[in-house]
Amino acid sequence: MASQHNKCIGNCFNKYGRIIANNPWWFIIIPVIICGLFGIGLIKLTSESDIETLYVPINSQSEEDRRTVEKLFPDKSDSNYFVQSLARLNMYGDIIFKSKNGGNALRLDVIDEIRSVVSKVKEFTINYNGTDINYSHVCAVLGGQCFITGEYILHPNFLTLFETEDITYPIWRTINGTQEDVSKSMNGISKNGTLQSVITIKIIFNLRQTDVAMSKIWEEKFVTEMSNLTTNLTDFVFSTSTSLDKELSANTGQDITSFSLSFTALIVYASFVASSGNCVANRSHLARAGVMGVAFAILAAFGLCAPIVNFVDIVGVMPFLALGVGIDCMFVIMSEWAEHYDETSVEDQMGATLEKCGGSISIASLTDIIAFLIGVSSSFISIRNFCVYTAMALFFSFVLHLTFFLGCLAIHGKRVRDRRHCVTCQKINEDHKCKNEWKVPTKREDDESLCEKLPQLLLRISISTPIIIVVKIVIIILFLGYLGASGWGIYNLRQGLLLSNLVHEKSYFYSYQIWSRENYQMVLSISVVFKDVDYLDPNQVSGMEKILKIVEDDSMIADGSLICWFNAFKSSVPGFNNDTDRNTFIAQSQSFLSQAIVFSNDVTFMSDGSDILASRCHFITEAIPDSKDQGNLMLRLREITSKSYLNIFPFSAPFIYFEQYVMVLPSTLQTMGIAVACMFVITILFMPHPIMVTLVTLNMFSILAGILGFLYYWDLSLSSITMIHLIMSVGFSVDFSAHVCHGFISSDSVSRHERTKDALRVSAAPILNGGISSLLGICTLIWSQSYVFRSFFKIMVLVITFGLAHSLLLLPVVLSICGPKKTQGKSEDEDVEEEKSHMV
Repeated sequence: MASQHNKCIGNCFNKYGRIIANNPWWFIIIPVIICGLFGIGLIKLTSESDIETLYVPINSQSEEDRRTVEKLFPDKSDSNYFVQSLARLNMYGDIIFKSKNGGNALRLDVIDEIRSVVSKVKEFTINYNGTDINYSHVCAVLGGQCFITGEYILHPNFLTLFETEDITYPIWRTINGTQEDVSKSMNGISKNGTLQSVITIKIIFNLRQTDVAMSKIWEEKFVTEMSNLTTNLTDFVFSTSTSLDKELSANTGQDITSFSLSFTALIVYASFVASSGNCVANRSHLARAGVMGVAFAILAAFGLCAPIVNFVDIVGVMPFLALGVGIDCMFVIMSEWAEHYDETSVEDQMGATLEKCGGSISIASLTDIIAFLIGVSSSFISIRNFCVYTAMALFFSFVLHLTFFLGCLAIHGKRVRDRRHCVTCQKINEDHKCKNEWKVPTKREDDESLCEKLPQLLLRISISTPIIIVVKIVIIILFLGYLGASGWGIYNLRQGLLLSNLVHEKSYFYSYQIWSRENYQMVLSISVVFKDVDYLDPNQVSGMEKILKIVEDDSMIADGSLICWFNAFKSSVPGFNNDTDRNTFIAQSQSFLSQAIVFSNDVTFMSDGSDILASRCHFITEAIPDSKDQGNLMLRLREITSKSYLNIFPFSAPFIYFEQYVMVLPSTLQTMGIAVACMFVITILFMPHPIMVTLVTLNMFSILAGILGFLYYWDLSLSSITMIHLIMSVGFSVDFSAHVCHGFISSDSVSRHERTKDALRVSAAPILNGGISSLLGICTLIWSQSYVFRSFFKIMVLVITFGLAHSLLLLPVVLSICGPKKTQGKSEDEDVEEEKSHMV
């Protein structure tokens, strides 16, 4: 049944090939025109660089919670700014200073220079809607004044207290009895709890969020001013809330220019591989046509997607990907073409070529396309957009190989059979001095170049010598070691994305991230939001206090960090108890909140003022630098609050980014699982033999395990960016294996050993050259400034290396041992005896 199915598919490709051979120009001109028309859509190309939009899962719990918080607690950053009250991440201009000689940054001369910088930042102006404005127009306001975090350090009284050793560290107990965590604004050295010296000072120019557009324009001007500023006594780094977005787009934009170099390298390599001394059979023009076909496909994909799907930074790697896949299919077709020079005409040769390799390239191409189409279902916008662009590029590449390239192949075949020169197209006469060297090929060896013959020769020798059993044992041992190393890597694989990795090391944001991580801890302000709570009901109040106690006892929450209006209210209103009538309670709470401005943002009354609609209490966490711990804390708090019968939920502005830490792994596994299932179905359709389908599937799992595990050794983490590459790997892990297995099942030989040799004879060269060409296509990314491109390069190296190793080493060994036998023309006993003779 499998043989009949395979024969039916082959006959369909045979007929299609004959049509192309008889009408080649139509199959060349029409696809090029269509691609050109699609390419016009490039004028509608728009880009998206917002980090939250691209790398945060859509419709997440944090997104829903943030909408609720914004609705319940209006932003008051223009009148009563407290960072714990923000529903969105703070907008700011941030500067970290240190003394140039590495000494104490809290010296008078250093402080004077920092004061001078702060004054310049306050004074520079921007034009907004025709009006010149400065920091005072965009600043976050507290107590009627612009609130600059850390500015108190610059006050003369603070310096005096430091000189008299009256500053405690890290918590400064002021003269008024209040406490200030000075470690948020300076990295100090203390002795017996007293501040002795300061390494760095951090000044944050907080911005109001009531006019985001104006604040963003100020941030752009801030970057320009700080980039041009020079100081004598201090070194400094700086950042804004939009720095990462800007720098990421700039880096990726610079790296896209690498595509031209990769394209040139592939043109040269493909021409070199296809060249020979035979000026009649020389296929260098054909190879260049194959590369140009992929370029047309990329143009069509961009033009088709541009009007409807935003360009994102990761889409920049799509051309490199499409080139690698496209060139692979081209080499497979050319290799199979060389196998059929015994045919009497171009029509017969084209039909026989597609009959043998049509199923193989279809499996390889469709598995890649389907893998990316499945990726469109991802909850990450960056992955969705990348997969749309790439799926379209691979689809057009597949179509152009079956039309444009095959049309070029038919014209090449007619030129060769007419014995015309590859450059001049003039016929080579019988009296030509090179008539013996410039001849029409009659067998594979006449058409292949050294680059195509050498891989076959080496592999055939390796499976034909008396040491074949030793070779097989060594290969199996090596792969067992590979699986062990992969398992260890998967066990230690990190999740999450380090922001400093996203930009180049020369970026001002990269330096800022390094200084910030070295000198300041990652602490969060987390709110517990209460809706529709009756504060006069002892049961509900008890339930609220119980939840707050459980949260406070969490190991990640700092001791004594609770900031709760209700606790402060009860302490400040003598005689308050559950018997207080509602009108009195509301009046007392409104009076309290009007005086205690630190809590006034945390309570929202109903529109008629008759009751409290919602309130919140805040906690400060311990230092949480690890993304896994951050995600786990978010999930743990949600679990705690979900067990309460009260209408409550935890919230923190950074939670929106923590979502990727908890969703990237299940999302990756789900997407890869669906993709693997689709690969399985496609393989069955084009190669319906249970053993072969099983081998391809196991090969795929082995390659994917290796890629996942070796992320650890490449110092990469599992994130929304590497998830894109893993989805890509599902399709790629099938490609090379499919070519070998299809060559094995299509072989007319009888024994496993001979069928393996036939499979390698047809597929070894195109697989190896396809892998090399893919590596050449991405080699320029080694020097990329973008983490997106560098991580793509690393994973592509893994994909290609493991794909080649599995298809050219492991798979031939397995096929020669347990591949399906074909006993036509021999008894099964004879076949077994021949197998034994090869083993011995």
